[in-house]
Amino acid sequence: MPFLDTLRDWQSFYVVTGGASAALIGLMFIAVSLGSHLVTDETMENVRTYVNPPLFHFVVVFLISCIALVPAHSQASLSIAIGLISVVGLRQAVEVILRMRRVPTGENDEDSHWLWHGVLPLTSYALAGLVALGLAVTGFPDWLNGLAVVVLTLTVCSIRNTWLLVLWIARRRETS
Repeated sequence: MPFLDTLRDWQSFYVVTGGASAALIGLMFIAVSLGSHLVTDETMENVRTYVNPPLFHFVVVFLISCIALVPAHSQASLSIAIGLISVVGLRQAVEVILRMRRVPTGENDEDSHWLWHGVLPLTSYALAGLVALGLAVTGFPDWLNGLAVVVLTLTVCSIRNTWLLVLWIARRRETS
């Protein structure tokens, strides 16, 4: 029962982060639709590398928030759900890193892109895997703090990366 009590204590956090990520998903759709004329066959690889991942991370934050709000979780059910999200997220993060190596650098040639698009998401999904394993093995509710770090890191990375996308679209709209 202490596990469920601790999870219940996190409800406000997950309501806020889930709602924020849902709103930011909607705003991202608006931003991308304003720059839809910039998506061509030549830019499609950049879109997959720099636009799709922030959307994916916002969806993951929304999904984790919804899962954490399910009232009848057990340690096992939450561990399995977070573990599955972790595996899918790790795969996504590795694919992004591999695509970043292939995409011509140009404007995107800055060290912080590797941090915000590659390292931090990869680390977050690895931490989510540790949280799932820790919950499954120990059942210690303090692992939920790690899950909060995952949610906040993915949210901050996505906000930063989406902001750069919006600035990029705005600069392109001015020149067209």
